[in-house]
Amino acid sequence: MNESEFETFVTSYLEKIFEQVEEMYDDDLEDLEFNDGILNIKLEDGRTFLLNRHLPNQEIWMSSPLSSGTHYKYQDAEKKWICIRTQNELESLLFNELKSVL
Repeated sequence: MNESEFETFVTSYLEKIFEQVEEMYDDDLEDLEFNDGILNIKLEDGRTFLLNRHLPNQEIWMSSPLSSGTHYKYQDAEKKWICIRTQNELESLLFNELKSVL
């Protein structure tokens, strides 16, 4: 996939995550924002989850107050974003961590 196709694909995915977080947790968050490819989920205690598309590597980078920084590549066979280092799936990890702190 070229960079333009990837940008469209990953932006759509992050918008979907934004909508899910908003639907499930909006009342429990200090702030929730999706702008220019960056999803910012700020908890009331100030801790922040940050998801950002990284176009050159075709990855999503996530910073979490619980699991620190991780990089995810889309795995077409599984239709999921998988961590390069740990093999964790992005959505599972994010929503499990949000559930544990909210």
